[in-house]
Amino acid sequence: RRRRRRRRVEDVEADLEADAAAADDDDDSKPAPARDLVIPLTTNPWAKAKAEAPAPAPATAAAPEPTTEDEAAAAAIIAEGVMAKPKEEALVIERADAGALDASQPLLVAAMLPGLAEVDDDGEKFRRDVALRAEDIDCDSAAYRTVRIEEFGKGLLRGMGWGGMTEDDEKRFADPVARPRGLGLGAAPKPDEVYDKRGRLREGRTAVSKDALAAAKDAKKWLGAQKAAAPAASGPSLQKGDVVVIERPRGDRTLDAALDGARARVLQPSDAVRPNHAKLELESTGEVLAVPHRALARLDAAALADAPFREYKKRRRKEKEDAKKKRRKDDEARPKAPPWLRAGIRVRVGREGDQLFRKKGRVLDVLLGDGGARRATLALDDGRRVDEPGYKEKHLETALPPDGGAVMAVLGSRTGQRGALLGRDKKKETATVRFDDDDDIETHPMDHVAEWCGEA
Repeated sequence: RRRRRRRRVEDVEADLEADAAAADDDDDSKPAPARDLVIPLTTNPWAKAKAEAPAPAPATAAAPEPTTEDEAAAAAIIAEGVMAKPKEEALVIERADAGALDASQPLLVAAMLPGLAEVDDDGEKFRRDVALRAEDIDCDSAAYRTVRIEEFGKGLLRGMGWGGMTEDDEKRFADPVARPRGLGLGAAPKPDEVYDKRGRLREGRTAVSKDALAAAKDAKKWLGAQKAAAPAASGPSLQKGDVVVIERPRGDRTLDAALDGARARVLQPSDAVRPNHAKLELESTGEVLAVPHRALARLDAAALADAPFREYKKRRRKEKEDAKKKRRKDDEARPKAPPWLRAGIRVRVGREGDQLFRKKGRVLDVLLGDGGARRATLALDDGRRVDEPGYKEKHLETALPPDGGAVMAVLGSRTGQRGALLGRDKKKETATVRFDDDDDIETHPMDHVAEWCGEA
């Protein structure tokens, strides 16, 4: 069936090529007038496949009337893809008479082959879809040469209802201008940048044209004359040391909204760079910034009496001093743990964030610092040493040996006595020890027992 259809397509293409060759051989014949290509919108060619069969195409010399179902299918495929009406002014690509697409469904779903969605096997679905497709058209065939490439876009527009170029369109596209590099579709080129009368650039841009530079020069002269005529800056008359509150004007986007309502002290009533700005130090953060006069309101004595202004540096210094006093008071109120560091025991570094955190080692020597603080120099298991000033006692923990290892009691009623570790309970954090002095077996907290490594 496919071979018959392919032969039918080849016969039609051969007839078109023969007609084209005959037209070329005839020297007296005039070239055919250019025709407007029309490519209609797609429809569902399978919508009426079951309802009614399409009417047979009229007989022509190049394509006789099909007599079989295969020939009718081949003729419909050729007409849908490449056939053109030879005697009409417009070159219209024909399509089979089919129903309109269902607007409630996507285009690909509406034009899908009937029954294709019910096929589960992907291979069978692919073979069924390909079997109903038209044959590929060779770029050297007469059917391909019938459609002019330069008219393809206009043909699509005509199929959508476009009536052609108007006089205004002809004038508009008579002298096309290339779009600026990097300018996207629908975007307008960047306008010329100019200064306003206040000498400010629009949107903070940079002037590049001569006209913009001249406008900037005139604007600066005008601004200088205005300053000379009215030297007094607008806004409240501020003095150094005044306390002000920042009130952001409504609709003003040049000032950070987070500053609205913040209090500050005036460091300089007029900034050297911007005369209409005052240099302030914020009460909350101590940040120094310039704020326009129009956004400042000076606080009177009554307002300061209710809520005195607190300097940031003084407040921070007082907060640090209060924190130190509180820590010192807490340390004094906290009961001090009895000292337990001894030379010869094995300990673990328990200071989180330290580079030797969880490392174990033997205590070489115990040092006494200021205020009776005890420190230890260590010989770590990996061969490294911790020399003076060593680790503080509060940053070390006791370490236990495997069961049966030698231990020493560092806290409790058995302080200083040695023995053997019989077992440990990690949940209760206790260790069972048999002491050498009297062979008594007792249970002590793990913090009261450490591995004994012997004197250095």
